Amino acid sequence: MYKTISIHNDTYHNLQAIASKMEKPKAQIVAELVKMYAESMKSKEKKELKEFNEFVGRLTERIKLPKGTKINIGDLDKDFRTLNDL
Repeated sequence: MYKTISIHNDTYHNLQAIASKMEKPKAQIVAELVKMYAESMKSKEKKELKEFNEFVGRLTERIKLPKGTKINIGDLDKDFRTLNDL
């Protein structure tokens, strides 16, 4: 199914030039570019998540708790509400 979108005139001319050079319909060029952009975003998000997890991992290695200490993260909302009331 095709949908109509509005784009700037310069963008349209660039799209037309790319489609002509690649000998493909403009719709196919747009579809391929959107797919590439989505894959790029997904890759960037994975990289950022990996970096965050590594950062948190390094932090947890630095925290020293007494032996036998248990951490419960079951109801963080309740715990933070309690802190807010202090």
